[in-house]
Amino acid sequence: MGYDAAQRGNTLIVALIMLALMTLVAVTSLTLSTTNVRVVGNMQFQEEATAAAQQAIENVITKSYFDNVKFTDVVPGPQNISMSGEGGDADYTVTFARQCVTYVPVDPLVDELPEDCYASGGAMLCYWGVWEIAATATDDRTGASAIVRQGIRILTGQSAALAGCGV
Repeated sequence: MGYDAAQRGNTLIVALIMLALMTLVAVTSLTLSTTNVRVVGNMQFQEEATAAAQQAIENVITKSYFDNVKFTDVVPGPQNISMSGEGGDADYTVTFARQCVTYVPVDPLVDELPEDCYASGGAMLCYWGVWEIAATATDDRTGASAIVRQGIRILTGQSAALAGCGV
């Protein structure tokens, strides 16, 4: 008719085991969600670092074009890039490395060339220089960093092509 003492003890043990299992499931769920948030945060920092490096490369190319300060002559100095969009403190420091990969004479039958490329007697004085510029963006707060490499083909004179590639 009623429960005896042994049955009440068994019910208590089963209830405690179920409570422990439910606690384990809750802790595991919390740990997984925290790990997922960290992974997403790290991916965001990585994408921001990549975007900062790309923005810095574009700054170097634009400055080289408009200011006639050629990155082929001098390694660009470090840049501080803010990704917050507020123009505040810089989020990333970007440093550069560059190298001349190759140079080839222009093809006067294919390329439209400025008059400066022709010497007397029809000799070609211009070359296509292929350069690689690498930007390394680093965020000191988070430790996130990214390296972006970009190839650039520019029209250059013979002496610049020979000097730039160390020939």
